[in-house]
Amino acid sequence: MIMDRQHYVKLCILPLVFLGLEAFLSIQAGPFWLWFHVDPNYFYLLNGLMLAVGETPADVFHPGTPVHVLVALVLRALHPLASADELSRLVLADSEYYLTIASRLVVSLNATALVFLGLSAFRAFNRLLPALAAQTAPLATMFVMKHAYHVKPESFLLLAASLMGICLFEAIRSKET
Repeated sequence: MIMDRQHYVKLCILPLVFLGLEAFLSIQAGPFWLWFHVDPNYFYLLNGLMLAVGETPADVFHPGTPVHVLVALVLRALHPLASADELSRLVLADSEYYLTIASRLVVSLNATALVFLGLSAFRAFNRLLPALAAQTAPLATMFVMKHAYHVKPESFLLLAASLMGICLFEAIRSKET
């Protein structure tokens, strides 16, 4: 089966559903500082801020280190010329804004990875159904959906799993050619 425009459109549907559900869930959850959020998003924001200003994060032996780096990159991208004091004041004055930007970036990276996961699965199996099945992974459990918009390591696990799936499908495809 040859991939045509209809297949590309179909392979964008589930990632768009993922984006919509994550937007809905994050709105329903309220601000990041609420007590019932399972993992401390602010911990990752503050460690990211420390990296962005050239300091060592409080916890460097933590699986959240890639999250700290992402937050630091977001903060520096938004304020590339800010001094350490200026950046600290900006982030501490409106922490929810910066957590929201980082959250949207993580969700967008995951949705983009799901598109590529579907494309890779389609190329590996030359069928639409396995490609769509691969893209349903985050929708399979509420646990993933509940944690995917948070700025914490769990949201990166979905990204890592999608990237590993892409590698797997590309390896399958290369064996067949």
